[in-house]
Amino acid sequence: MRVDVSITRDDFQAFCRAVFKTNRSTRCRARRLLMHGVLWVGLVAGLSTALAVTGLRFDLDVKTSAVTLLVFGGLFYFFVRRAQARVFPADSGTILGRHSYEFGHAGIQESSEHTESLIRWSGVRELRETDTHFFIMVDRNAGCIIPKRDLTSPGAERHLKSLLTALIQVSSRVHR
Repeated sequence: MRVDVSITRDDFQAFCRAVFKTNRSTRCRARRLLMHGVLWVGLVAGLSTALAVTGLRFDLDVKTSAVTLLVFGGLFYFFVRRAQARVFPADSGTILGRHSYEFGHAGIQESSEHTESLIRWSGVRELRETDTHFFIMVDRNAGCIIPKRDLTSPGAERHLKSLLTALIQVSSRVHR
């Protein structure tokens, strides 16, 4: 079976969201929340103690607090977006753009304007599905992106899913 797709920035973002959502464990999330809670409580306690010891007073009104919060929030948003833009794939690179996937018994033959590769079925870890995409995962944070909008024929989604599931299962039994 052959599938031709066009991968956009939105598709790549959906892939990243799927990767981060799946790879976060509940324990890590709880640990991170606890760490942030301890950090903020410690920061408030430390500042309160320092102000009490030195006798300094700050009289902040609501307007000053709101403006300060907006300025720091805006700066944080700006720098986070700038950092994300630096690691985002280029429009003319190897990730975004037209890709062709050929699913055969040897593996997945992928080709694009700049690359051509074969991913053996033994290298495929799992098939993930969202409402809008199929992701053929070859590592924790790497995989093939197949937008469902490019599967235009009736029943193509169901056929592709059953084919990929069968080929991945056969490979996992053979390579145990």
